Amino acid sequence: MTTGYLSQTIQNIIVSKNYLIDMIGLPNKASKIRNQAVELIKKNSILIGEVQSDLLKDSAKILKELQNASILIKEQGAEASALINSAHNIAVLSKTKLESALEYNLVVKTSLLKFSQELQNVRRELQNHNAQLIVDEQKAKNKASKFKKERFYFLALGPFGLSGLATATALFVKWNAKATNAKKKIMEIRNQMNSLKQFQESINALQENFSLGIEALSNVKNALEFLSGDIKNIINDSNTTDKEPIVIQLYLNAAIKEATILLIDAS
Repeated sequence: MTTGYLSQTIQNIIVSKNYLIDMIGLPNKASKIRNQAVELIKKNSILIGEVQSDLLKDSAKILKELQNASILIKEQGAEASALINSAHNIAVLSKTKLESALEYNLVVKTSLLKFSQELQNVRRELQNHNAQLIVDEQKAKNKASKFKKERFYFLALGPFGLSGLATATALFVKWNAKATNAKKKIMEIRNQMNSLKQFQESINALQENFSLGIEALSNVKNALEFLSGDIKNIINDSNTTDKEPIVIQLYLNAAIKEATILLIDAS
């Protein structure tokens, strides 16, 4: 099992995705953003996993072809040349596949930035709603307090205050219920804001992980570019009559080291 830089980055992205799936208590708008993010990351996780699998296979095959070419170069030049050409073709095709994955990862990173901005808007809406509810709660409390005092006044009037008592009691119940309802909504919004904060932190972490993933893929792409370029030079040199097999073998040994590093970078 591979446990290199790229593998760890992929695993971090998957962990973050699973955390988003399990997240509860988000406001409706944030939930929709979460669902979009999860689907996007699911698709990318599958893609980047497939790309890494192909990279590992291609890197191992390139390394094997070069090693065999190094063995055959002195006695079986034609067979060695075929292996070198094969390694070059694999490197070029692998680089093309990797470039597509890099482009998609950049799209995902841009989408995550957009989600982060949208969540800021959701947060502002919640803050404004919370502020209005606090005002409404205080207003309802003041009204309820007023009618509670009136109830005592009408109670003191005895039978003459029954009509006023009934009205004051009904208004007290009404405004007290409004105060209680506003307080309940304030608690709900504060819980949503806490969940939203965790969501924003997760999106920020995902942005960082995707930046690391893009960096890891870029490192592999650069390694492939260097390797394919060096292999192409070996091909050109091997086609000239003045190059001794021992010189080509030295070049091959250098390319083998590069292919070994490539295999590590892809893990």
